[in-house]
Parts: sequence; C-alpha cells; structure tokens
Amino acid sequence: MPTITFKLQEIPRAEGDEIRGFYPVLAHSNKVDASQLCKMIQERCTVTEGDVLAVLNAVAQIMGQELANGIQVELPDIGTFAPSLSSNLRIIDTTDKQLARHLRIDNINFYPKDSLKKKFRNVSFRRASNLIKATSKLTDDEILKRIHSYYKEYPNEVVDRVTFQSITALRRTSAATALKRLVEQGALVKKGRWNSPYYVLPNEANE
Repeated sequence: MPTITFKLQEIPRAEGDEIRGFYPVLAHSNKVDASQLCKMIQERCTVTEGDVLAVLNAVAQIMGQELANGIQVELPDIGTFAPSLSSNLRIIDTTDKQLARHLRIDNINFYPKDSLKKKFRNVSFRRASNLIKATSKLTDDEILKRIHSYYKEYPNEVVDRVTFQSITALRRTSAATALKRLVEQGALVKKGRWNSPYYVLPNEANE
C-alpha cells in the first residue's frame, strides 16, 4: 500500500493573533528524476533506457510546441495538459484592440484521468517524526540512535530513504550521503532492489 509522509504547517496569521490551525503538507520534496524514470520504465518494457529518454525528449518537445500554440495535449492513462492564460492588467474594456499585449501564459494546468486518480484510492498517510525543523548537525551516533528508536516503535516497518529523511530531517542529497557513509562503515546494511532499497541494522540483516 502506498504511503505519503506528511507534516503540519501552521496557517498564516497576523503577529499577535491566536493560532488559526494547521494544514497538512508533504514532509519532503522528493522526486523521481529523469534518469530514475528512464530506468523504471525500462524495467517494465523491452526498450532500452536510451530509447526511453529519446521518447521522453520527443514528448517534451511536442508538448512545448503544441501548448505554445494554445493546444491541449493528452497523455494516455495520465491526463491532459493545457495552457492557462492571464493578463498583466485587469481587463475592463473588451473592445481594446491592444488587449493581447497584456496577456501571458500564467501556468500549465493538468487534468488527471480517472484511471490515474484511482491509483490514490488506497493511499495511507503517515505523520513525519517529531522533527519538523530541519537539522544538518546530527552525528552518526545520533542518527543510529534514531533508527534504533524507529525500529523499536515500528518493528514491522523498514527504513527506506524517505523514512530516513523523516527520522533525521535531512534533505534528499544529505540523506543519500549519510546512508552511503553508514553503509560503508558497516553501521547499516543495504537491502532490497537497487531502485527501492531499504536499510537495516547489522544484527537484523540476517533475520
């Protein structure tokens, strides 16, 4: 079951006002980059990573061309992309023949297909650890203590990179560096597939 890690963000308020409440936001700004995407697609079909990248580049070029001409672009089983127009000035006079000079592309709207939205029906949510504020000064011993505490509290869970970031509040690059260092030191053992690894403590590696 897919799981989204979230944290709570305070609703903006004027200084001195009472707290208005909180709203959920994604705990991390993680993403699948182009290289990872190509590898993941290659694993699911017969084309090479190079072929996948060539196709994606062609799709990007075509989408840019068509969207720039005001044409909506639909991707199968994903959804439709459409340019969103905006004006630099408030439009009052509809007879203004120079109106177009104030227009611009404000954004690209995305309208997902129902088949894509169905993928989210069984999503579960997990609140990030009590580390809302980021810190980059944790020692390796402190990191390992937090991992020990996590496994003690969630014995049936595993520590993947996303969970590691939740535990340590490290950003993606810093988390990847720390994980690599701890594995090289033998403090953690890397398991799982290359594109979806997880990390266990040495005494649990053979269990």
